[in-house]
Amino acid sequence: MRILVLSNYYPPHVQGGYELRCSETAAELVKRGHEVAVLTSRDNTRPTKTRLDGVEVHYGLHLEADPRPLRTALRFFLRRKRNEIGNQLLVEDVIAELRPDIVFIWGMWNVPRCVPYMAERLCPGRVVYHLSDYWSALPSAYCQYWEKSSGRRLSALPKRLIARPVLARLAQAEELHLRFQHPTCVSQAVKDNLVKAGVPIAHAAVLHSGIDVDQFRNIARTPINLGDENMLRLVYAGRLTSDKGVHTAIEAVARLVQESRTNVHLDIIGDGDSNYITMLKRLAGGQGTPLPVRFLAKVDRGQMPGILAHYDVLVFPSKWDEPFARVVIEAMAVGLVVIGTRTGGTAEVLIDGETGLVFPADDSVALANAIERLMNDRALWELLASAGRQAVLNNFTRAHMVDRFERYLQHVVAHDQPVPGGMAQS
Repeated sequence: MRILVLSNYYPPHVQGGYELRCSETAAELVKRGHEVAVLTSRDNTRPTKTRLDGVEVHYGLHLEADPRPLRTALRFFLRRKRNEIGNQLLVEDVIAELRPDIVFIWGMWNVPRCVPYMAERLCPGRVVYHLSDYWSALPSAYCQYWEKSSGRRLSALPKRLIARPVLARLAQAEELHLRFQHPTCVSQAVKDNLVKAGVPIAHAAVLHSGIDVDQFRNIARTPINLGDENMLRLVYAGRLTSDKGVHTAIEAVARLVQESRTNVHLDIIGDGDSNYITMLKRLAGGQGTPLPVRFLAKVDRGQMPGILAHYDVLVFPSKWDEPFARVVIEAMAVGLVVIGTRTGGTAEVLIDGETGLVFPADDSVALANAIERLMNDRALWELLASAGRQAVLNNFTRAHMVDRFERYLQHVVAHDQPVPGGMAQS
């Protein structure tokens, strides 16, 4: 097949797991004999076209929002229409040049809707979506920018005054309705949430993500030892924002320390909201005596297997509906026990007492109790660690993921009709 992938970001510009899965899938499809090209956002620091892992990558799409708020405002007033027209022409040119059998659309947050709309118009019946976040239910990045209040006092009032007519103007603009004829979702949770939000994907197939298990299963781990003199090594790895619930993990450690369970240590790896991080560090300061909590800088994704191998338990206290948390299956693949909330797609991997332990979001007491269960029962730890790892090997490898995508794409090319969900998930 000749496959054209559309994605808001693509390596080396990576925002999160969505783009990583996209690039891994594209590279694997090339290895399987398919011709794959990617059209993604532009960056003046790199060539407009290059080849990565056998994939022809075109960097050219204009995004809406910029990390620097003032530039977003200027881009809206000075270049919005020009950029949208440029994006449409680019999609048209790339499709005319490559003549793909199928267009495979991944993350589109911050990309004008005219991009997937043009793909649907130019390749009717041959556009597949993989929805791994909630972009399809959200307003445009421009709308989100103007709806959000300014964090600076001096600019708050001017922005509020400008925002009213701008939002009215955006509301009057012609809305482009995407057909989503061939949608896939990374989890049942994402599908359910998008359907509830009114996105027309009730017929979507659920295609779970997978990881390259060879990077994880051969990692040498230090054996767990739960004697009185040894620490149960806990880790949180991810974004540090309130919706991730990291404060719950610190509160649970504080509770254990208060109960004289001092053989526990928590490392927090990542970066995020500076105000939230300040609050977390204050919480970790304890009541006069610092808690056994350490903050470590965000690490490169390629280092995660070796990093995780130094721990016994991944704490995953997220409060929001996670699409499908990659770190959970990575930790299981290494042989850690996961103690987490079952929000969003995590519930499709983390089963209480079978592949890990669960607790309600924001419930530090329940989390502390779950940690203590493992501290008191080495056999339970070994059982859960083994079952979690086996679940990943059986269902969540990269090979499984790409098999599912390949079958789905081939079915669309051959039949030009929605793929039966059961076939795609097998």
